[in-house]
Amino acid sequence: RAYKNYKEAEKVYAEIYAREEAETYPESILYLGLMQKQNGKYQQAMETFKLAKTHYDDKESYNYRKSNREVESCYWALKNTKDTTDLQQFHTRINSFDAEFGHHYSNGVLIFSSLKADTTHENEEVYGRNYTNALYYVNTSEDSISKAKKIMGLADAKHHTGNATFSRSGHYFYFSICEDDGYNYRCKIARSVVKDGLYGKADTLPFLINHPNSNTTNPMEAQIEGKSYLFFASNRPGTRGEMDIWYSEIISDTEFGLPINLSTINSIDNEICPWYDTIKNQLYFSSTWHNGLGGYDVFMSKKIGEKFEKPINLKQPINGPANDLYYFEAGDSVFVSSNRLGSFSKKNPTCCSDIYFAKIER
Repeated sequence: RAYKNYKEAEKVYAEIYAREEAETYPESILYLGLMQKQNGKYQQAMETFKLAKTHYDDKESYNYRKSNREVESCYWALKNTKDTTDLQQFHTRINSFDAEFGHHYSNGVLIFSSLKADTTHENEEVYGRNYTNALYYVNTSEDSISKAKKIMGLADAKHHTGNATFSRSGHYFYFSICEDDGYNYRCKIARSVVKDGLYGKADTLPFLINHPNSNTTNPMEAQIEGKSYLFFASNRPGTRGEMDIWYSEIISDTEFGLPINLSTINSIDNEICPWYDTIKNQLYFSSTWHNGLGGYDVFMSKKIGEKFEKPINLKQPINGPANDLYYFEAGDSVFVSSNRLGSFSKKNPTCCSDIYFAKIER
């Protein structure tokens, strides 16, 4: 499951549950349902989640609430699944057999992060924990044959870097610096001054943003009603679930306002990857809680006055049974990163994310 091999995980969880019926491993039935859902078996998953509910006596527990939530989510998925054209996939100059995540696109240049195996054969997947995620840039124009290049000034052999975005002025380059924390990351948001295309020394943002002992990531700057705000995801104190989306007013280059929890969209699960559309006044993000097609789905919440409305699922082709993350728009295109079937892989077909895009009307 951690390796995102949903097919094999479903098989093993089914064997575990058949053997001990959630007595030794109470989460086995819940995980079985989640893997069935990520394999697109919505009817079967719904029945599994109904069964899972009967194993959890405490109706306030996460396992019961998650099982109950997923029954409704599977019912929603059954009604909203249809044949649809898929997104376009970037070529192998960008996507590889490892994981790629898109972050920013401007003037034909794509900035993305990747766990590329620089010292292994290009057809091998990265399994080891000695590799670090790094930021890259590439010219995507059709007549360009340039390969992706690492942003060397920000590369760190001991830490992961990713989740990059520019400030509205282009003066600052925000990104995440992360360390391994089990099968997850523990991150801080940093920024670098950009001048003449060069990245200066990176400094982490103050404790008001990077709360001590918290995971803080996915920075995105936006202007709302004449003020600049920094959106980000964090599990800092006050978070409702695993990861929540927060935002803070950017008062000056060195001062930020007290972060505010976006409580109308955050859940007891995960909400990450915020991207704000300043034209439509809409916030896009990924969540594992709201009605979806499996794993992380991309949602939109419209800002009306001071409030953000109830999240709306973007449905297919943006979303599918796998994890769909890092949604953003640039010019006439929309971008999303996903480990959906069809992504480049060597063995496990859903192990690794690729960057996808489609033309849209703005």
